[in-house]
Amino acid sequence: MLIHIGGAEKTGTFDARMHRMQNWDDLRVFLATARAGSSRGGARDLGVNQSTVSRRIGQLEQRTGVRLFDRLPSGFVLTEAGDELLALATEVEDRVALLDRRLQGRDVQLRGPVRLSLPDFAVQPTAPHLARFAAQYPQIELDVIVDNGYVNLTRREADLAMRLGTKAPEELHGRRVASVWTAPYGSKSYLAGRPRPLDLAALDWVRWDEVWRQLPPERWIDAHIPAERVRARVNTSLVHTELVAAGLGVGLKVCWSADADPRLQRAAPPQDFGLGLWLLTHEDLKRTARVRALLRFLGDALAAERGRFEGEDAAG
Repeated sequence: MLIHIGGAEKTGTFDARMHRMQNWDDLRVFLATARAGSSRGGARDLGVNQSTVSRRIGQLEQRTGVRLFDRLPSGFVLTEAGDELLALATEVEDRVALLDRRLQGRDVQLRGPVRLSLPDFAVQPTAPHLARFAAQYPQIELDVIVDNGYVNLTRREADLAMRLGTKAPEELHGRRVASVWTAPYGSKSYLAGRPRPLDLAALDWVRWDEVWRQLPPERWIDAHIPAERVRARVNTSLVHTELVAAGLGVGLKVCWSADADPRLQRAAPPQDFGLGLWLLTHEDLKRTARVRALLRFLGDALAAERGRFEGEDAAG
């Protein structure tokens, strides 16, 4: 794709050199490198060789006549010209993403790829629904990515995303499929023999790092659990579950997934912290047939599991 940047050329200025750079692929390589802070990181994010990224960056600097990065032992650092290009390239990226979404939004065919982003705790309970969806829509290709952060739907990092939260961003379209209740869970061996009701503040805890610290359950830990009782902080649900199951301590977990793990036992009844499970897409993609089909199918399937989300299917 060829991208035109800027207006009338001003001979000898940075704007003029940028005006002569017309290849969107060059900008993609530049953006990935700038965001990763190294050619290796940029190559990893783009799925190409590091030598390819280094060569493309060198060609870009030669074509524009400016040095965009200072190559330091610690990584690539943007120069002043690089900072200016970063702002321009980000604007172009947003425009390309807008064009892509608008075109995809006119697609009425129930075929082609759909990129779905899931938090890792949702993979196991969602997998059976995705298998049924694939059987019902054999010409739709599922591209599932696991990300506990918030993928950027505006830039088409995903077509559809499952998120935990109290509300949905205004610029996104979707549905709140369930209220998500959580409870403290521990291994059966860790909880065995302790008098009930348990004094939660006297137990060891495994909690999340900064990724989800803004959510109400984590704020509850801040308010009720002494800092010295926190034995580990993690950034994935898989590690969280394995440490709790190994007996390191207890942790607040979503009942929907934790109740299905026979190694875990509730340390207290579930609570409603006002969290919802959301299925979200960008406004421009809501009319894309394959995106709409997955949103409706998965949303209906999950909404039918209300009891599991609210912790009704297992004893407290």
